Amino acid sequence: IAEGAGYTTIAAALTAASSGNTIFIKPGTYTENLTLKAGVNLCAFACDSYTPNVIILGKCTATFAGTCTISGIQLKTNSDFCLSVTGSSATLINLKGCFIDANNNNAIQFTSSSGSSKIQLYDCKGDIDTTGIAYFTHSGAGALKFFGGVFENNGASTTASTSSGSGGLNFYNLFFSNAITTSSTSSFAANNVQFYSYPLIINGT
Repeated sequence: IAEGAGYTTIAAALTAASSGNTIFIKPGTYTENLTLKAGVNLCAFACDSYTPNVIILGKCTATFAGTCTISGIQLKTNSDFCLSVTGSSATLINLKGCFIDANNNNAIQFTSSSGSSKIQLYDCKGDIDTTGIAYFTHSGAGALKFFGGVFENNGASTTASTSSGSGGLNFYNLFFSNAITTSSTSSFAANNVQFYSYPLIINGT
């Protein structure tokens, strides 16, 4: 994965890594389903970020208590979510300068029952490639937050991203081209956001 490391898969590098380590990933497409670790970051080099030259084609799952950051990587669906945060722990996932490609499935699943769990996207981009899919399904108790970025919908999908739990949904300085529906006690906040072409339906209490 990185010069001198001797790993040919991200999964092998994750197995060997411990909290405080960062795995630097060379350009390529990595068809893997990964179990993320607390304190272990995944990073592409900055020049590979928006091309993007590092692609994880598969599902990244997090259930741990703790934090990890994914930086400069394209997360691409492979007939399943590309990022899934589940369980009951206080899991914090930061995505920085990543590209979210909803290729053939909803991209992000967030079902953690911990009110302290978070998925935070900073200066990310994304696209929906086909109909019948959306960016996220959020039914958990934590917060899903977007800070800056452009999320397009070149597949012209009318399927809504949903927030249906007790958690929060927050958008700041964003272009977002996908319908959104909230329900249950889900909270919603937006500041300086352009919702383009698709409806925003707030049904929650």
